[in-house]
Amino acid sequence: MGTCYNEYNSRLRPPHVEVKQMVNKSDNENIIKRVYQSIKERVITYDVPPGERLNIEQLAEQLRVSTTPVRESLNRLVAEELILMIPRMGFFMKSLVEPELRDLYELNQVLLNWSVVRMKKDRTSSSEAGFPQVSLIIDKLLTLEKPSPSSLVRFTSDIFAYLASQSGNSEIILRVRNINDRLHFIRLCECELLDDPVEQLLPLFQSFQKGSFDQLSEALDKYHEARLAMLPSVIKARNFSSQNMIEGYGAQIAWPS
Repeated sequence: MGTCYNEYNSRLRPPHVEVKQMVNKSDNENIIKRVYQSIKERVITYDVPPGERLNIEQLAEQLRVSTTPVRESLNRLVAEELILMIPRMGFFMKSLVEPELRDLYELNQVLLNWSVVRMKKDRTSSSEAGFPQVSLIIDKLLTLEKPSPSSLVRFTSDIFAYLASQSGNSEIILRVRNINDRLHFIRLCECELLDDPVEQLLPLFQSFQKGSFDQLSEALDKYHEARLAMLPSVIKARNFSSQNMIEGYGAQIAWPS
């Protein structure tokens, strides 16, 4: 009876009501997407210092939305391991701790080299790999006026994401994208500290363009080894090595028994 009644009511419902509901749903989804992207950009660029609390009400006011999409976005960023959620305290920016960053670089190296092996096995050419802008990026890297750090980080993320996409493995694709986000700020810092940040990046694109998989694997190894070697200096320069910030949380929290 209830089913028949609902079906009868749905037939009587004016078309404009359903359209309005669809529009409202679409608007809500767009708001959540906008809020998520906005907060994520602040997080991966560390607009908020490491260890600082992310104030839900303040973010909602700045973005001119309710606290609901802000909370949803923060929970998503926790799931992506970009921020921390501490019971009874709220959401916090992560500290840049060397062991975690080292693990991310090492994992990235393994995943990308596996992707290159897969490309070599499938005999994928650079044109077939779906990265047509590689020539344009190489031209920009070779100009006298070097690209900005943010552009270099974007180029790095783009080529790593494309290499991962050639693995045919959805888990590798998602993981490499996540690593790109989590290493975004560190890569910016590296560009500022390196005398010539293009020097280690250019061989990646050139070997990719030539379709030389062995050279690409070698360039990936050299890139990651160099980044791992300079990691302590980057963290020290940015003064973000404070493991005490992470350990200090434990002393502040009345953990539930």
